[in-house]
Amino acid sequence: MPVEQIGNALIAEAYYTASGNVATGLTVTCDVDKLENDGTYTELLTGAAATEGRNGIYFYILASGSVDAKAVYNFVFKAPGETVDQEDIVAAWTAGQTWVENVDAASSTLATSVEIAALNDITVAEVLAGIVEGTLDLQEVLRIILSFVAGATTGGNTTNPVFKSQDGLTDRIDMTVDSDGDRSSVTVDGS
Repeated sequence: MPVEQIGNALIAEAYYTASGNVATGLTVTCDVDKLENDGTYTELLTGAAATEGRNGIYFYILASGSVDAKAVYNFVFKAPGETVDQEDIVAAWTAGQTWVENVDAASSTLATSVEIAALNDITVAEVLAGIVEGTLDLQEVLRIILSFVAGATTGGNTTNPVFKSQDGLTDRIDMTVDSDGDRSSVTVDGS
């Protein structure tokens, strides 16, 4: 079911066939009803003339002023007395769904291709300089993680394990733990 904002015209269409072939030159009418979210059902139009398009397509445009509530708008196309495979064909729209109603920004307010292209020019250094937590940037966090995962350690089986940088010169993680290994203080150095 297609969706639209309240206050915009709705166009519905039906495809008619006779013995499985395109049916043209028919007299088709359209009834339109509105089913609101609270269950109120209202007849909007009865027997309005549908317009023939091409290849067996008939359509009706419901004026914007009639699309005045959050509702399902039902279009029933009728071809009484015509030799068709199906005389009545239903089409429906829903209008006023919250997410559709919030799509109200002009396309001119959206990011331009130049702005989007600028995102492609972000350098690795700019990404690494992004703050992850507190004052630690991504590069520092990665250094700290690397020391824990693959760095040399000192103080194993003591209350002061230390995880070092890859070159072994910088204490990246220096912690105080109890006999169960629970941490009571942790100092990190990602420089």
